[in-house]
Amino acid sequence: MTVDAYPLHWPHWFPRTDPAHRQRARFNRDGRPLTIADARGRVLREIGAFTRPGHTYRIDPDQVVISTDVPVRQDGLPYSGRKPPEDSGVAVYFELDGEPHVLPCDTWDRVADNMAAIAAHLGAMRGMERWGVGDLRSHFAGFTALEHNPDPDGDWPYILGVSPTAP
Repeated sequence: MTVDAYPLHWPHWFPRTDPAHRQRARFNRDGRPLTIADARGRVLREIGAFTRPGHTYRIDPDQVVISTDVPVRQDGLPYSGRKPPEDSGVAVYFELDGEPHVLPCDTWDRVADNMAAIAAHLGAMRGMERWGVGDLRSHFAGFTALEHNPDPDGDWPYILGVSPTAP
């Protein structure tokens, strides 16, 4: 899966939030709004927590792509302290146990808050597995990073994985 961190690569199958309906989030650090650096750190910590020390990566942190409309540093991660982009959406692409996934969020009016929401979601997903109320594969199944369909008029065979001439 090849995805660019910049500009934002939103998954084609996931609906966008109308910018007029985006809200102010309550994510903070010591009572102040999160910076992109704060939120980026939260995402990377949650991803790192998927692997116990001494074990093979369940999510390889070197393969994670945090895609936004914020320009990226040399390491491919979004800069902090830049002018906020018009589009506050964030999509985090990764492979969990070898399966491609994407977690998109544009509910909030700031990139840092959408990133923090994804980090919180990752933490909740880990919790479900840790507490024995589910397994990650089934919970993440709805976030599989589907490849882009080059022929939107022929969706049904693409979705079903059959020939367009199938009976």
